[in-house]
Amino acid sequence: MKIAFLASRFPYPLDKGDKVRAYHQLKHLAKNNSVYLICLSDGEVSAEHITHLKLFCTDIKIYPISKPGIGLGIVGALFSGLPFQVGYFYRSAIKNSIHADLDTIKPDAIVCQLLRMAEYVKGYNHPNKLLDYMDVFSADMLRRKQVSSGPEKIIFGAENERVLKYERDVYPYFQKHTIISVQDRDLLPVKDTKSIEVIPNGIDFDYQHTAKLNKRYDVLFFGNMGYTSNVESAVFLAQKVVPLLTKQVPNLKVLIAGAEPHKRVLALQNNHVEVSGWIDDKWACYASARIFAAPMLISVGMQNKILEAMAVSVPCVVTSMANNAIGAENGTEISVADTPESFAAAIANLLNNESFALQMATNAHTFITKNYVWANTVARLESYILK
Repeated sequence: MKIAFLASRFPYPLDKGDKVRAYHQLKHLAKNNSVYLICLSDGEVSAEHITHLKLFCTDIKIYPISKPGIGLGIVGALFSGLPFQVGYFYRSAIKNSIHADLDTIKPDAIVCQLLRMAEYVKGYNHPNKLLDYMDVFSADMLRRKQVSSGPEKIIFGAENERVLKYERDVYPYFQKHTIISVQDRDLLPVKDTKSIEVIPNGIDFDYQHTAKLNKRYDVLFFGNMGYTSNVESAVFLAQKVVPLLTKQVPNLKVLIAGAEPHKRVLALQNNHVEVSGWIDDKWACYASARIFAAPMLISVGMQNKILEAMAVSVPCVVTSMANNAIGAENGTEISVADTPESFAAAIANLLNNESFALQMATNAHTFITKNYVWANTVARLESYILK
């Protein structure tokens, strides 16, 4: 089967959640199919990264979007009523080129990742088009509005309304729809949510790691540290949880790691908190910590970082919002806490009880191997595409 896969970013390196999902779906779909990647890029893509994806993509088309064009696209969205994030990525000239690509490929299926790419193919006549909503972006915008103030609150509020309408309006243009979790599916503003296929993220167990590496840090938080939800989580951890923990663990060491740290994240560095920036080997980074903390406060979707930490047998303390999408059992496979006090207590309990932490780590690894393996989740996607 020929599958045309449309993405808003070149899906490598794996420094953002949508890129991780696209990369692994392409990789596993390519085992039984010919996959054609058609993507945008708002930055230069290295020849090395293109060569890597050509290991499993039959063909790759990359359409650059310039910074001036991004500005014009957002202004255009202001007047058209489209979500600003759709305007950021949409160009009519690129749409014409993509339609020409599809005419040449003659795919048996078109997979469109995220709302921001839907404008490119919603009007293209094809009997097997799939839209991967991935997350419910309207809910994400609403939560960002609720924790913002001033101009940001107004912008997120306006985007919430635009995305909410677009999520509903774009639905009929696609015959098939996928989303990352049941929690997200139930938030989507369409009538027949039960018809939407839940395709979660996963883990490839083809990496080399050991959870018995020297534990240099007591607590780790890892992610794209320029992303709003990760910034808020890091601030919560460093400013509200760490001061409570240091009363019980005076020599506490916390690492906040990940690409593009925001200035608010950089400002968190102190005697107890280290901010590292980009990490080359994320698996070794996970294994260097005794506890993984993910106090996600405004996120939707499924957090890859939590799946990855659990896969490396590191016990995790997360908010209920983060675990709702994953479904691990609180107290045995994961620890769930939502206030600074309960979060600090959960971490302290794991730090002070080695046998409990080891058992939770073992249970976490088993849970991931049973429920979140890319080969299995993409097999479900492939079956749904073929249906």
